[in-house]
Amino acid sequence: MPKKIVSGLMLALLFTSMLALAVKFQAHAATATIPGDLNNDNKVDLSDLGILSRAFGSTPADSNWNRNADINRDGAVSLIDLAILALHFGESSGSASEVLAGWRSSPYEFQQEKEPSYWVNVAENMTSKIGNSVPSGVWILGEIVGHQCHLTFDSSVSFPNIVFLNMDQNEKYLSAFDAAGLKVWLQVEPADANVETLIDLVLQRYQHHSCVIGFGVDVEWLQADSYPDGRAVTNEEAQGWLDRVKSYNPSYQLFLKHWLIEKMPTTHAADIVFTDDSQGFSNINALADEFSQWATNFWPSKVCFQIGYDSDRSWWSQFADPYKTITDKLTSEIPNCNGVYWVDFTLLSIYP
Repeated sequence: MPKKIVSGLMLALLFTSMLALAVKFQAHAATATIPGDLNNDNKVDLSDLGILSRAFGSTPADSNWNRNADINRDGAVSLIDLAILALHFGESSGSASEVLAGWRSSPYEFQQEKEPSYWVNVAENMTSKIGNSVPSGVWILGEIVGHQCHLTFDSSVSFPNIVFLNMDQNEKYLSAFDAAGLKVWLQVEPADANVETLIDLVLQRYQHHSCVIGFGVDVEWLQADSYPDGRAVTNEEAQGWLDRVKSYNPSYQLFLKHWLIEKMPTTHAADIVFTDDSQGFSNINALADEFSQWATNFWPSKVCFQIGYDSDRSWWSQFADPYKTITDKLTSEIPNCNGVYWVDFTLLSIYP
């Protein structure tokens, strides 16, 4: 048989094998976007091909490595990834992923000093500036005090390392958020309290609110008296917390927050959202670079970011609209960016 025919058959066999692998991958794909949509614009086109070509042949040790281009997550950008992209080239989902735009609110700042309308108006104003976004918020209702988690509602039953108020401070706010269509995380700083107990207490109390989208744990404050910057979350307990949260509503997600990747579980279960609250950057590019590294590590899981810390005020205060400027940059450069929240420490500086 002529060599040209043999070579052609070999190439055809190779391409057929690649397509089979691609189809096999497609059946198990975990991403929310179309396989091959590397820039998260909900279509697979020449822009995505350009991203893959620049990273082609790379592994994590190479300077041109791009985790997004490693579509099948085998640790290399190869012909298999190209075949997957080729299979979906020209496809479009028709709509971009929503971005949660809003604030972080805590009881140790001015949470209860402002009426519900303030929080609603700020979230809606933020949303009006960000394309394809929905108003959202991180509502902290469990504050660390020593070894204890202090919850901002009452209870007739006592639990170890948990302290309650003699009244509920959250109902009128959550009801207003329901009416306005906000999407809200209910977050705690757990201290030495049992996290599953906190999940039960919070969600049993507030699961009737349509605004609630899930439960958040600030890992920095997980057994913080015993572990510097909090204890790392194991894979097993993260899955257990997620299962507990979903037992109240299958659509709920778990929100884990820290600035150190090593504090997060190494297995990234679906419906765990990883939130970075790092601060102290020299400029907006330094912030975006570090947040991009966080997002790449957890790809294809959703990630969120807290911004607006006072330690960054020297540069964000120079922007005409700090929230819009930073959020636009993050959402344009980070495909799995799911939400951006301005912290209440400085919120009055931009929304008095």
